[in-house]
Amino acid sequence: MQARLGVGRGVAVSPGQGTGEVAAGHFGPEHIALVDEALYVAEHSCADYFKLSAGGWKALRFELGTGSALGPAEQSRRALAKLARYEARAWAPGAASHLWRICLQDGPVLAVARRDDLALLGLLTYVLTHELVHIVRFHRFEQLFDADPRHRPREEALVHRLTHDILRPLHASLGLAPVLERYRDMGQAPGLGRCWT
Repeated sequence: MQARLGVGRGVAVSPGQGTGEVAAGHFGPEHIALVDEALYVAEHSCADYFKLSAGGWKALRFELGTGSALGPAEQSRRALAKLARYEARAWAPGAASHLWRICLQDGPVLAVARRDDLALLGLLTYVLTHELVHIVRFHRFEQLFDADPRHRPREEALVHRLTHDILRPLHASLGLAPVLERYRDMGQAPGLGRCWT
């Protein structure tokens, strides 16, 4: 199934099959609507925070994949999302030659939302905002994608602080307050592992 999200980014989704039953660990159709809404909020919040114009935002070439639309190397049992970088043909002179793919991990996201009693929309908004912050930072060369693994924990802590700063104005909506509280001291909290490939 192919869908469109947010401001024109593509997303490959694989909802549960059949009569509304969600396949074990996969988003169902009702979850995909929340993914769409969360991505919309995350894109616009990041664009506002980083002062990105529409053209600047489009230069960040990324897509979002979920469920069985993810390849084996894009899947993780320990992370809520995994960020992959692929070489891509530049669509215009001077345009980015990378395609970023946010690999949203259906099973872990659903499990953490259930385990920690978090609103799925709030959790998805946090996770997608977090991944978009990474993409902006990689695109601006504020952090290298191929950074030494010893430096990644410091980068993760910074990205979590930026994610909090970006979403703090929305804390009273979307079920974000408990999510922001849950991941306030991120870096040690289980369930939101970081994977770069």
